[in-house]
Amino acid sequence: MDQPLTKGSAAVDQAASNAPDRTSPFGHATATLRSLGAARLLVLSATALGLIGLFAFLLLRVAEPHYTLLYGELELDDSAAIVGRLEALGVAFQLQGDGRAILVPADQALRLRMTLAEEGLPRGGSVGDEIFDQQSALGTTEFLANVNLRRALEGELARTIASLADVRAARVHLVLPRRELFRRQQIEPSASVTLHMYGSRRLDRRQVQAVQHLVAAAVPGLSPGRIAIVDDHGALLARGDEGESESAFASQADEMREAYEARLKRTVEELLERSLGPDRAHAEVNAELDFDQETITEETFDPDGQVVRSTQTVEEESRVAERDDDDAVTVGNNLPNAAAETPATGRTNNENTTRTEETVNYEISRKTRNHTEVGGRVQRLSVAVLVDGRMTPNAEGELVYTPLEPSELEQMASLVRSAIGFDQARGDVVEIKNMPFSTVTADDAPASWWTPTKYDLMRLAETAALVVVAIMLITLVARPMIARLLPSAAAGLPAAGEAHAALPSSAGRPALAPPTSEGQPTGVAMDAVEGRVGGELIRRTRDVVEQAPEEAVTVIRAWLQE
Repeated sequence: MDQPLTKGSAAVDQAASNAPDRTSPFGHATATLRSLGAARLLVLSATALGLIGLFAFLLLRVAEPHYTLLYGELELDDSAAIVGRLEALGVAFQLQGDGRAILVPADQALRLRMTLAEEGLPRGGSVGDEIFDQQSALGTTEFLANVNLRRALEGELARTIASLADVRAARVHLVLPRRELFRRQQIEPSASVTLHMYGSRRLDRRQVQAVQHLVAAAVPGLSPGRIAIVDDHGALLARGDEGESESAFASQADEMREAYEARLKRTVEELLERSLGPDRAHAEVNAELDFDQETITEETFDPDGQVVRSTQTVEEESRVAERDDDDAVTVGNNLPNAAAETPATGRTNNENTTRTEETVNYEISRKTRNHTEVGGRVQRLSVAVLVDGRMTPNAEGELVYTPLEPSELEQMASLVRSAIGFDQARGDVVEIKNMPFSTVTADDAPASWWTPTKYDLMRLAETAALVVVAIMLITLVARPMIARLLPSAAAGLPAAGEAHAALPSSAGRPALAPPTSEGQPTGVAMDAVEGRVGGELIRRTRDVVEQAPEEAVTVIRAWLQE
């Protein structure tokens, strides 16, 4: 028994002499790598390379140039033209939104916008006056020239309307009838405009009228009432056949009422702020106006105001002489020259008549008055005023809120009644209430140093998703894999150092002797050896690792430190 044990001890001593020095860090690392085996080293290397690649990808994504929006909501023709120009300039870009949005590096966006604007890009998907630059005078007919003129006019109007702040894009259609000869009534031109707005923005009535007058001023013979306007939600903003219709009059009435209420509101607030201070009074005015128009024609006659207009006088005078003859009728009396030869006999009657007629025409004074009452008469006013109290110092010198006295509120109400033209007969109402104002306003909110755009949020979300994936790979894949490989690979290493105290021993099992002062193991106690030494140690180590994994990890860490 002594000889085999001696040979075994010699073999162990020889292996220990050939083993690397564990006291140096390089020796521990070399021993650990040799104990893992080729398969485990390959798995650990692949895991390390995967983690390095993942972190490199994250660093590249973070260090990637920040892209910002160059143009959005483009027509495909404009998008293709801009992409071609960016490629010619050698500028990196990204396409989003089916090619309708172009992103470029943030530090080059402003310069690229100026460069593209100098070249007339983007054109907005419409053709303007540049259509005549591509036409040849040879072979151009009158019909084609009229069509190109209409297309150019539509395109220029669409670009002008799209330059408004709330309008993203616009389309204009013009109907320009031909002037026909020998026709008394000509067809008036008309137009239709489609507006694409930014988000939920809308145009008010004044802005719609501005668009109508803008188009009408650019087209000869076109009146604003012949222009129909529709937004991208299908809402009818202008009928196109209004003119002086009832809808146009109703819109004007609303504008007049709103302007009157705004003027009274501003007057009341400025009046009260003189006493209370800025932004310490708020007024709301509701005015009921009568927009009925009435025309009165009045004619008045004054009987006392008579004036002779004309005088007509007629005088008539007549004289009549009659004679009665007593001679009988004979042949001699009827012969010629019988009267001259025969003297007259009988009675003579004379009659004189005189008539005078005078007609005097008098002109009576008459007054004719035409009176037209234009709508807009005030029927009733309702004014509500909210005022804040005053901040007065208390005994400690601190400013505290103090409500207004009822007498002060009454004085303010009297001032408001005088300012708005209060008429109790109309049923006007004025109410003034004193309530504390809120001290937190939108202006007091801290301004954000960074206002993220939609693309910035998408980039942040992408980076956050990559970081989460990296953490999950490390915690759920890499860490368990390394934890499974290292303990099982190091369990077969020979025991050394202070790790002997951590391994539990059982009766009848060989125990390892403590190390010497030089740190080298002294071998195996011969009186406790049973069976083969190598197989027993390996089996015991395996049992200990399975029964107490936490203690085994502690032992392996102690070995690695040695």
